[in-house]
Amino acid sequence: MYLSSFSIPSLLPIVILLGFGALIPVLLNLLKLKFIPSLAIEILVGLVLALIPYTRNFFVTEGTNSLNGLNEGAYVVGMATLLFLSGLDTDFSVFKKHKKGDNAIINEYLLSIVCFGLVLALSVGVSFIFLRQIEGSKVIGIVLLSIFLSSTFASLVIPIVHDNDLAKTTIGHIISTYATLAELFSIVGLSVVLIIHNENRAIWMIPIIVIILLLVYIVKKFLPLEKLFKSKEGGITFLETRVAILMIVLALFMSDKAGLEYILGPFLIGMLLALLRIGHQFKEKVESIGYGILVPMFYMLAGLKVGLIIHEIGYVEFFTWQTLGLFGLVFGAMLLVRIPLLCLAKYYPLKTYLPSIFLLTSTIIVSLTIDHLSEELGIFNEKFVAILVLASFISCIIPPILFADSPDFGEAKDKYKPFILERSDFENLEEHE
Repeated sequence: MYLSSFSIPSLLPIVILLGFGALIPVLLNLLKLKFIPSLAIEILVGLVLALIPYTRNFFVTEGTNSLNGLNEGAYVVGMATLLFLSGLDTDFSVFKKHKKGDNAIINEYLLSIVCFGLVLALSVGVSFIFLRQIEGSKVIGIVLLSIFLSSTFASLVIPIVHDNDLAKTTIGHIISTYATLAELFSIVGLSVVLIIHNENRAIWMIPIIVIILLLVYIVKKFLPLEKLFKSKEGGITFLETRVAILMIVLALFMSDKAGLEYILGPFLIGMLLALLRIGHQFKEKVESIGYGILVPMFYMLAGLKVGLIIHEIGYVEFFTWQTLGLFGLVFGAMLLVRIPLLCLAKYYPLKTYLPSIFLLTSTIIVSLTIDHLSEELGIFNEKFVAILVLASFISCIIPPILFADSPDFGEAKDKYKPFILERSDFENLEEHE
């Protein structure tokens, strides 16, 4: 059959990504490397694909150093799905006030919000270290750097919390709550910057988005939708999955049209459904598509984007002592601003709180967003943006490995007896001291 507007070979990049997406978890399992998060390997695979000339040509538009339309679309949809799932993983139980008579000696929400406020304030101050790297508006540059340094990639952190069976523990609540607050603030902050500087924004779309979110809340809250979904459970309509994909794409489109950061809409929709306590069946179906197909492709394409930036700058020019020194300074700043989280030392031993703090330095979405924002607004030079992106990728590889390899978390906790993780034990901490 002759296809006038579509070429079957154009699907080869997607086939390559799907192939690696299926191969990576199998290899990690066979080699017994479960302490290495699959996303770390997926990012590295994307980086390697970009650095090899032969494979790089499959993913970029001919004569350019940018992803072609198909791969860019997969990247955007994958990121939107990831943020939707991150919002869906939000644990709103920690936002509830402690009841009278509750013996808990810590308020996870209060601790998280105070720590994040202090981290954000410290990030603003530390951002001035990189003032010479800002080529455009100094104010916007400081704002973007502050958001970058204080951000946390909740879409990585929260699944790790669940994978380590920490969802119902106090330390798990603290990690998840802090990560959610940091990610929500960073996405909203980036959206505000976009609204201010985007001349093609449609402000009138923002009230419409708010109205739609309220309608979703009202419909889910007061109509028996569970019965409707359940009636289709054994059929071929897969209504829940269709509704989920529709919401993600619609939220993506409307956020972009309104001049917001396009991932804000999917993230808010996910949080709203989490607030409404959407059924496990719905969540499992979306996760099977997201974490099974779209999210691994996103990680590989994100790694590929970093490789394209390094390729465009030039390997020799990029890997200089000056660049490596600046990279070390950026990564050190990401750790430095987390000093307020050392207050966890009051409640936990070093082997518990230090890996938790390292995990909360993980960030990636903000640096990728700064990449295209900086290009539009001329804030940073290309090399500094590449350093920010590379530092964020390292933060998504090393901290999760350290977290999984610590005595209290990952498979290591089966070998070493965990200290105090369960809420019931944590409340009796004073008795153990």
